[in-house]
Amino acid sequence: MLRDPELADVARQIGDALTMRRVLEEHGVRVREQRDGSAFALCPFRKEHTPSFHLYVDQSKTERFYCFGCGARGDLADLVQQLDGYADYVSTLRALAETCGIAWPSKHGQARHVAAHTDLLDLATQFYEQHLTAEALAYLETRGFSQAFAREWHIGFSPAGDGAGLRALLEQKHLVPPAQEIGLLDRARRDAFRGRLIFPNRVGNHTVDLQGRWFDGKSGPGAKHGPPKYLNLSRPHTHLFNEGVPVQRYALLCEGIPDTLSVARAGLPCRGLYGTQGWRSEYHRLFRGCDRVYTALDREAIEKSIELARQFGMRGRVLVPPKQRPDPGGDAFGRGDLNEWLCGTCGGNPERFKAVLQEALRAAPTPWALKIDRLPAVPPDRLWDLESLVRPILTDLAGFSPVFRDGHLALLAAKYGLPLESFRELCHELQSSATLADAVE
Repeated sequence: MLRDPELADVARQIGDALTMRRVLEEHGVRVREQRDGSAFALCPFRKEHTPSFHLYVDQSKTERFYCFGCGARGDLADLVQQLDGYADYVSTLRALAETCGIAWPSKHGQARHVAAHTDLLDLATQFYEQHLTAEALAYLETRGFSQAFAREWHIGFSPAGDGAGLRALLEQKHLVPPAQEIGLLDRARRDAFRGRLIFPNRVGNHTVDLQGRWFDGKSGPGAKHGPPKYLNLSRPHTHLFNEGVPVQRYALLCEGIPDTLSVARAGLPCRGLYGTQGWRSEYHRLFRGCDRVYTALDREAIEKSIELARQFGMRGRVLVPPKQRPDPGGDAFGRGDLNEWLCGTCGGNPERFKAVLQEALRAAPTPWALKIDRLPAVPPDRLWDLESLVRPILTDLAGFSPVFRDGHLALLAAKYGLPLESFRELCHELQSSATLADAVE
């Protein structure tokens, strides 16, 4: 939802002038109207034979879409952004405003969040690479990242002194003001990342983002006392880590850079979030060609992993890292995460980790199967309380194909010892109620 009232007004005007049906048909997608006023189409983001791309109007009278097959969702601007490949939501709004002849708010100038600071970030990346110390390399080795791998991924280090080295370099290039603007230099014009390992995010051979992780050569990242473990630039993240990896049949969506690098070390396709809250709707386009998307967050973030996997519809799966022994050094990158899996169970061996991961991917459940497995037991004399527990799951499943839906209903029937038909009837009632509610609105 747009918080800026002027941009929200532009979005409303665009919605009055343009429909999703028109956009889809201009892209060669046939739209089929339903009696309740909604519509269905073949998903424009992937190949399918049965229409699962749903167009509807929500309670705020905004036209929206949701694909039951791949989980893509959003409003008109989200649809156009994913179809036409605009950089971000605001850039898409600006392009649509120009197409529809709608005035663009002058205070916004060019679409925000598109300044890449490419020269600045590339220069900083080179500086940090040149200062990667033997101690830092030795530490990375303990986390499963060889020296060659660290060099390949341009991992660097910021000297812990007064940060004057980077400042002097940026002064020569007249880049101090933009460096302060994005948080690369602090108010005193010192290197804000000093004393940290540096993980650059590279897209198209250029750095688009940086993340620093505290490292003092003794305690390593994760010290109980000292600066915060993570440090990011002072601007929104607009890229997934490693988002430029070629599209393959499947991909892992990991939590954080070290976990993503751990999967990459095993040679499997992966992209990484900047934390559990780092997902943005525009990232859906990066997974268009994937038949499976595995969310692989830390064990402590399983509910968030389930929620993310739900957004990919029938393609979504959840990979749950196993419980790991405490890191002997007390400074592990994560907590029951993929890097611990690489360094613990697999002893830092990437080939062994690859085999273990591939086996785990084959066994990874759907988010709804995992939610069913995590439902509490219900005593036989309290089964009438079951409906409130399963209603959210059945509401989701009601829109999916009969085979996908009934496969999950069978899990519920087996778990609670009730006939499959009971859950099927309830699922049908929920679907009918939702259709009636949409028609009334």
